[in-house]
Amino acid sequence: MKTNKKKAIRMGLAVTAAALFWGGMYLLFGSDAAQKMEWNQVKDYAPDSEVCETLDEAVAETGNIPVVATATTHMLTAQIQQMNANYANAIGWIYVPDTHINYPIMQSEDNDFYLHHGADGGYLYAGSIFLDYRCNADFSGVSNILYGHNMSNRSMFADVINFTDRTYFDSHRYGWLTTENDVYCVCFFAVDVTENTGEIYNTDSSWRTVMSEAVNRAVIYDDIEIADTDRLVMLSTCTGANSSSRTVLVGKIMEDENI
Repeated sequence: MKTNKKKAIRMGLAVTAAALFWGGMYLLFGSDAAQKMEWNQVKDYAPDSEVCETLDEAVAETGNIPVVATATTHMLTAQIQQMNANYANAIGWIYVPDTHINYPIMQSEDNDFYLHHGADGGYLYAGSIFLDYRCNADFSGVSNILYGHNMSNRSMFADVINFTDRTYFDSHRYGWLTTENDVYCVCFFAVDVTENTGEIYNTDSSWRTVMSEAVNRAVIYDDIEIADTDRLVMLSTCTGANSSSRTVLVGKIMEDENI
């Protein structure tokens, strides 16, 4: 009787182990496949390789912020307008040169839905890049918070963690934000490590409070010229697995007079 019981226990443990193993394999490889399918659906709305190369080379060669040509702006905003028409909750595109960050931006009525849903609204373990539901969809507010998972395959906002290295930060100072109305250059000036309940996530905070939090929590900070009329863009991700710690890349939207 005891022998049968031990066999049953061993069998149960083996089944559980197998389930965990194959479940993990599904999350690892199944998620990758699902992300590739998602990309195939939205890639037509991404900046094409020629546009990306032009922006990359302009920054790399001059160290200055390139002015986007009118024709390029019209092309990119038209792509976003088409994407927004095809995907109800799409609002823009975020691209950071020489990283994996090159994704559509979604926004829903809460900060939960796009944690595990793709642009088409279907389940996607990796989720989507999304704007905090309390922020203005046109990025006209003082504080504009983007969220994305720190995925083990280096997708979504995993590369945000790399910005905590000073050398990496210095060589990746700019990103590009496209909405249906304009194309903006984002100049990164700080990397914060904070808690998921940190004041930097309070969208009702004043510009001064947000900036104070960005400075106080910064592991990297550049004292660039910035005014209380500037709009901030923050890329937020988990610092590590099973942690309430968050790493936040902070930048400001460069207006025409800044370029």
